[in-house]
Amino acid sequence: MKRWMLDVIVGVGSLLIFLALVLLLPAVLPGEIGYLGALLIFVFVISAGGYAIRSVSV
Repeated sequence: MKRWMLDVIVGVGSLLIFLALVLLLPAVLPGEIGYLGALLIFVFVISAGGYAIRSVSV
């Protein structure tokens, strides 16, 4: 699989996770902590995905 396709998959998957967390976490956590948690988890997921596909050969 080409590397740019993996980048797209990681990006779209991370965006879907972010949207789900933005809807779910504020209902569970108080105030703006839910939104901040969703943002931090999104950054972690997209960074981990980029790190994981870094070593994939073309």
